[in-house]
Amino acid sequence: MTDDEDLDAIRRGYWLRRARGKITLADAAVSAGLSASSGSTVSLWESGQRPIKVVQLKRLAKRYGVPVTLFTNPERTDDERLADAIAEAAALEREDAAAGEEAPRQGDGGPAASRRRRSA
Repeated sequence: MTDDEDLDAIRRGYWLRRARGKITLADAAVSAGLSASSGSTVSLWESGQRPIKVVQLKRLAKRYGVPVTLFTNPERTDDERLADAIAEAAALEREDAAAGEEAPRQGDGGPAASRRRRSA
């Protein structure tokens, strides 16, 4: 698999796991058209370690009450979005720190004076 295919498999698995909610692996397997003893196959789908057929995705989407596109065109995971937000915040902090070192401070008393003005 290519890197994009690996990433899609991981994302698909994430959304399969999230959409399943409290449904058991055995019930999910039956919903996908497998035997109840195939819960381990569902687990492998959810971990991105085994490919899943489109017909099975459609069955699971129907059972879970979600659009099949959640699985066929999986969006970034919550963890990916959080990591991006943290990286962006860190970059902004670095920019702020660099700008603070370069620019002279405004005001007449530094940070303490600034705190006094806000509390008044």
